[in-house]
Amino acid sequence: MASEPTDEPVTVSLPPELAAWVDEQARDRGTDRETVLAQLLAAHRATDDLDADDPEALAEVVDVEAAVNDVLADRLPEIVDAVTDQLEVEAQVQDAVERHLQDALEDRLAEVSQSAADRATEQIGDRLDDRLGAVEDDYMDKIQDVRQRVIQVKQAADSKAPADHGHPDLADRIDGLASDVETVEGEIETLRAQLDERAGDTADRIEDLDETVGDLEEKVRTVAHVVRDLRDDARVGSKRATSVEGIKRAAAELDVDRAKCGVCGEGVQIGLMTEPECPHCEAVVTDVEPKDGFFGSPKLVKAQSIEAPEEDDG
Repeated sequence: MASEPTDEPVTVSLPPELAAWVDEQARDRGTDRETVLAQLLAAHRATDDLDADDPEALAEVVDVEAAVNDVLADRLPEIVDAVTDQLEVEAQVQDAVERHLQDALEDRLAEVSQSAADRATEQIGDRLDDRLGAVEDDYMDKIQDVRQRVIQVKQAADSKAPADHGHPDLADRIDGLASDVETVEGEIETLRAQLDERAGDTADRIEDLDETVGDLEEKVRTVAHVVRDLRDDARVGSKRATSVEGIKRAAAELDVDRAKCGVCGEGVQIGLMTEPECPHCEAVVTDVEPKDGFFGSPKLVKAQSIEAPEEDDG
């Protein structure tokens, strides 16, 4: 009979679109075309059997689907609310995480900035200490040199002057110089104390300290000028006591009795001199130079001042 099953294979020709769809289903299911076709035929047969044998069961299936749709429709707002709440919770968690990360980043940035500021302040303080120490060392060296030179000048003046000779003005000026030196030393100590107290404000005080150091350097130069003046005074005192006869002897050796002052150019009668200075301009002189050329004239040589030590610009 035609309805009896046979073992012979059945060949089916499919339209191209349907064949492509069957191949796609086979790929998605991980099987071959024959299996997909067999499953489709089995499903179709089951549907036919269901329609023919139990129409009420089919209606029940339809009713179940409608009931499911109704339940979904009833609970859809709850599902939407639940999903919305979940999204809000996730957003809150994300905001909390972002705030935590931002706070942590700001704290770390503040720590790094503070550390950098501390290192910069420490470096500035070290450079300032080095500079102040160098200035102080140089200043103390100059003070010691000034003291030594003042002592030498005073000893030289005392040895050349008569026993009963004195320089009250020079002594007063030396005492004043010593007082100035002590004052400057006190200012240095005060400056160091202020630097120790204000170490935290080093960066803001650099300009003020530079001005103070400049003022100290200016005072050192002033002290050097004062010492130079004292040397000049000491040398003048010594020359006044010893050099008049030397000038007259030099004039006698040159066979001159009159010479021009090397400072003001006025003529001076050497034999009438009682002090080693020009009677016109009071410039201290130490020697007589012969005339220079046929038309020249003998000249009284001005005393050379002892120069102050060279100032260190550094």
